[in-house]
Amino acid sequence: MIEDIAIFAVAFGIPLALWYGIKRYGKVVHSWVKLDKTQVKALKEANRRYRAMNPQARPQGSPLYKRKLVSHEGIAIYQNGIYAKFSVGKKGKYIFVPWSEISDIYPVKIENPFTKTDSIWTGPASFKALQIETESSMALLVSSRAHDFEKLIPILKQAMGPRWYQTYRENETLWGNFMEGDLLIHKSMRGPGTPRSAEMRPFGMPPPKPAVEGKGKLLLEESQEDIGERAEAFIRGGALLIGVGIAIAGIGVALLAMVLPTLFFFLLMMFFVFGPMLAAVGIVLIFMSRRLKPVRIYENGIEATAPFGGRTFFYSFGELRDITEMSNFIDGQVYIFRTANPRQSIAIRKRMRGFPEMLDTIRAKLGREEFIVKGEVSPEEAVSSRKIEYGLYATATALAAFISALFILYTFSGQPISLVLSGLGLVMPIFVMLAVTYMTFRMTKMQKIVPRKLNIKVPAAIIAVALAFFFVSIGLEMAVSAPAAPQSAIYIEPKPASSSLAPGTYVNATINVNDWILVDAGQILQLVNTSLIMNLTSDKEFGIWVADGGTLFISADSKVLSSSPDFAYTFEIMGSAVIDNSLISGIWADPKQENYNGGLEIYSSDVIINATRFPNARLNGILIMNSNPTIANSTISDAGDDGIEMHGAKARIVGNRIENCNYAMIVAEGSDALIEDNSFIDNLHGVVVRTSSPIIRSNYFQHNSNYAIRYDSASHMVLDNNRFVNNQADTVEESGLYLVSACGVITVALAVGCLLVLFWIYKEQLRKEQGQLGRFGRLKEP
Repeated sequence: MIEDIAIFAVAFGIPLALWYGIKRYGKVVHSWVKLDKTQVKALKEANRRYRAMNPQARPQGSPLYKRKLVSHEGIAIYQNGIYAKFSVGKKGKYIFVPWSEISDIYPVKIENPFTKTDSIWTGPASFKALQIETESSMALLVSSRAHDFEKLIPILKQAMGPRWYQTYRENETLWGNFMEGDLLIHKSMRGPGTPRSAEMRPFGMPPPKPAVEGKGKLLLEESQEDIGERAEAFIRGGALLIGVGIAIAGIGVALLAMVLPTLFFFLLMMFFVFGPMLAAVGIVLIFMSRRLKPVRIYENGIEATAPFGGRTFFYSFGELRDITEMSNFIDGQVYIFRTANPRQSIAIRKRMRGFPEMLDTIRAKLGREEFIVKGEVSPEEAVSSRKIEYGLYATATALAAFISALFILYTFSGQPISLVLSGLGLVMPIFVMLAVTYMTFRMTKMQKIVPRKLNIKVPAAIIAVALAFFFVSIGLEMAVSAPAAPQSAIYIEPKPASSSLAPGTYVNATINVNDWILVDAGQILQLVNTSLIMNLTSDKEFGIWVADGGTLFISADSKVLSSSPDFAYTFEIMGSAVIDNSLISGIWADPKQENYNGGLEIYSSDVIINATRFPNARLNGILIMNSNPTIANSTISDAGDDGIEMHGAKARIVGNRIENCNYAMIVAEGSDALIEDNSFIDNLHGVVVRTSSPIIRSNYFQHNSNYAIRYDSASHMVLDNNRFVNNQADTVEESGLYLVSACGVITVALAVGCLLVLFWIYKEQLRKEQGQLGRFGRLKEP
């Protein structure tokens, strides 16, 4: 249990530490700040010159105020200055600024671009802020949503003293809404006065009625040459994405073949998820290259086609807020037109013939509400947008199912199919519900591509089906659950063709072997005070194979060893064997833990092991499968996994000492063994009993870290006269029902939460629809 906790602590701790480091010490990028490249460059140069002439100050004493430093909105106020993420242009990082460097402090009014009325979901319609500017051309925005101004401002006044009254511009209120305005723009780039504040429209007043209707006259249509160039760019970009996706998936396959520990599952999942996703996007791009439609510029807006799905949409100039220039690996240099919704934009290639000449005309109309055109949706567009909506639901569901299947197959690799399906029933509904709900929420910000009014019944039905799948899978698992049959599946190495050591008796010898040792039917091999050294050059190159009808004797302080600690041999007994007063070391173990982890594998009841040592096993010391041998008076120490593991066995385990192992003993799948007079000392886990009925009596359990004995509800043990000393727990019962119940509560709660989110989205759509009806009259809705 401790190593499981450690694995998950590292697996989740590293991303959390990385997240903390980025939020606390990383730079913040305010891409929405209305500055062009020339202005940003000028601010950076002015800041560089100031820093070259003025040494960096340091804070003195304890902070008078400190809040939210693990974010981009944190500030700490000291007696001699302020520590916060000041921005130079569009980028900021934590820096200490002395009060002498503060040049101006402005009150700011921020409008919420997503609502005009206060809401518990979308926040207040407006809120206050302070914009602090420095002589070094930096700016800081302090929001009242992140800091209590009733506490903050008195502390600022106290710390700054007369400097506050010299720098506070009470009558020069700035304005912004994170889409436009003067937020984080230094006064050297704003110019004189506060022109934006004069243009503010009081809250509650209706916007002016549109001055235009419809698309207007067609001014420019993308030429066939431009469409051809765009199609070629789509093909190149698609081919690149396919190649990168295949490469990423190939890296995932290579990592999987390296048998990395479970800690790296999340890394593997990223390779297996994002690789196919990129390849799929590349395929779609190549497919869409044949279905491109021309971009059209009208008097009142721009008509274009969605990159995926072929849906044609129209942006009126009043909806578009600004133009920026960017480049991407598909289209190269483009103009990006952004709307008030940060997730909606339109890109037009700079090389589009005739378009650059129209930019000045377009700029004059951008962001003006009188140029917002009433939306009309044709029947064909309605059908297309609805198909995209349903396709996104299906994509989210398929991706969630793929990720959950990958997670379960990796976690339960080599386990019975019933266990894999049970795990899938527990995990997949959670992934599906989260993915579909998130996709639905995202689509509320994609109203140009999907319908204005989403069909909430579809994601709600998917969530209901996922919840039903959870209960059905759990019900089937509980219905078919029963104690395992006495016989367990086994895997035995192929029988060697010959033997490098002839049958017979070897006394007081040291024998080096370079190939398989086969004790075939009717043969006897006896080692007396003999060292048998396996000269291996690779793992599992050869080993000892005792066939049914063969007999092996190892006694009188004999040793079976590997010549190299890096390589291990196999040791499998299907016939008769007596191993007495000897040492067995260097046996192979399955690193994937699919073959019950390996070890000395016993498949015969005619086996006696007595007074023998099994030190430092890679994983298992002894594996007993469907047989009833006797293991007595022996010592198994420092096993990487299980000291003794048995399946379908009625073995006699008497008088042994098992110490410093991961698991001292696994008793599974109908193993009705006798476990008597043994000592289990200093193991991470003691004896684990699963669907078995062993007799465990007169044993000594000391210092076992997690527990001495653990059993499930399907097991029926006899516990008698055992002694427990300083174990973390003496006997622990596994409750599969508890786990199922906990998963059930979590899954149902998650389903209810997702349905509530969908209901909120539905109500928000109704509210927006009513608002649109009040403004424009009835809209055509798909």
